[in-house]
Amino acid sequence: MDNHEEEATPSLPVGWVWFAIAPVLPFVLAAGILQLCAPWQIGGVFVGTNAVIASQGHYVSVNGEPERELNLQLLQLLGVGTTSEPTVAFSHLGNQLTYSAAALLQMMTCAVVIILQARFLFKLNDPVRNTSIRILFLTMTLALAVVSLIDVTKAATFQYSFLTIQQLLRSCPGFPAQFAADGDSGILFSQSRLFYAALLPFFFGAMAVGVMSASSASIAARDNNSGKDWEANFSTRLTRLQNFFRMSSAILVASAIAFMLFVQLPVGLMNEATAPAIAKFAQGLTVYWGSVMTLTLVAVFALPVIALRGEARIHYSTTQTDQTFNEWLNDRGHLSVKRHLANLATMLAPVLVGPVGALVHSMFGA
Repeated sequence: MDNHEEEATPSLPVGWVWFAIAPVLPFVLAAGILQLCAPWQIGGVFVGTNAVIASQGHYVSVNGEPERELNLQLLQLLGVGTTSEPTVAFSHLGNQLTYSAAALLQMMTCAVVIILQARFLFKLNDPVRNTSIRILFLTMTLALAVVSLIDVTKAATFQYSFLTIQQLLRSCPGFPAQFAADGDSGILFSQSRLFYAALLPFFFGAMAVGVMSASSASIAARDNNSGKDWEANFSTRLTRLQNFFRMSSAILVASAIAFMLFVQLPVGLMNEATAPAIAKFAQGLTVYWGSVMTLTLVAVFALPVIALRGEARIHYSTTQTDQTFNEWLNDRGHLSVKRHLANLATMLAPVLVGPVGALVHSMFGA
């Protein structure tokens, strides 16, 4: 790192715990909103108190309570999937290859970012490095706790984002059902291949976001230098934060694309009457989680930006200048209006994946 960073012993302007909580908070809020708003009886597909399902003998209950998941027998009875097994096989293989390519690209992007940011973190001086590592571990611990709770309770987030896709694939004959079927090789391989296909990109994405949160928090650490040394370091920190912002956006866009292709795995396998509804569901789910990814991007970088501006205002108050604060800040590396607009486009990129994907989908008649 720079010499001025080695001589000073900077500290974070706010409690380091907040930097760990920030990237997890949008996901927690999104899961809570989805849980509160989840209509369990969408078109009679979800098992619950739907009178039509109960009257047809498809009511499923566990200990007297309705089981809130897709009724596989009902899906098969309604003929949701196509009946031509060769057609299903080729369509599923095409969808699977497309998703695999997107997931591989996403995981490799995350891996590169994780390696680069890990090198950056270990070059920091001890106080900031130790705090950044604590932020990383706390972020990952919180994320693991939230995901485990969602999995154990079979919350709406898990129902919508995974179990729905799994049950739709299981309703189709041949390869899709085999891909979504649970394994029987002990605890480690008891889950379906579909489960691991969803888990690996999620893990890499969460790890990359955690590392980026720790790295951006280190930039927010106060610089104890003054004068020209502080100004030079301030410009360097702003440039780094801008680069981290773009890297994080690239991660989340790649994750949004992979997720969009994942939830669309069953679309090409459905019959003509069902496919448009499933496609609409997949598009809505992509837009929803794309919005959450955009909010995650804001949450990760809001605190460092606020901290840097607060630090700059302190130094501005000690200078003798006729410039306004924003003019003085722009001269020291702060972003111009054009750069702010570019950042806005970068920030909105994850949420735009769903609508753009739907547009491309309709243009090519997929």
